[in-house]
Amino acid sequence: MKQIESNSLGYLLSTCNNQLIKSLNRELVGAKLELTREQYIVLSILWEKDLVNQQFLADTLGKERYSITKLVDGLEKRKLVKRVPSENDRRAKLIIVTLKALEIRPLVSKVVDTTLHNAILNIPEKDIEITKSVLEKIIMNVSRFNEN
Repeated sequence: MKQIESNSLGYLLSTCNNQLIKSLNRELVGAKLELTREQYIVLSILWEKDLVNQQFLADTLGKERYSITKLVDGLEKRKLVKRVPSENDRRAKLIIVTLKALEIRPLVSKVVDTTLHNAILNIPEKDIEITKSVLEKIIMNVSRFNEN
């Protein structure tokens, strides 16, 4: 195992996030899913709440709308989502998952669950709960700071 270069909170959070993203992207590609973690996150939202607009996705993910457009374009190219006109406003487009996206959902979920399980292997549940609690507090503090 590589020696951790710094124990500063920022470094550890960033490195942990980057390593998880790298690992998850590798596993998704290895499972022949050709999805990135960000595309998976968009799909996971759509699997739970179909027929949403891109602004909803942008707001939910805290991303700019143009970033969501690129993600949805990639998913649409792979025939995993489809843009359809809104019944209320023909100019507005809503995003729905396709049958193909529903078919790969169990495999995608398994890959994600396994990757996250491996990331926390041999860490006591108590430590996991404390870490989650601390991260939630950091997120709330940063969110309040960003609102100002």
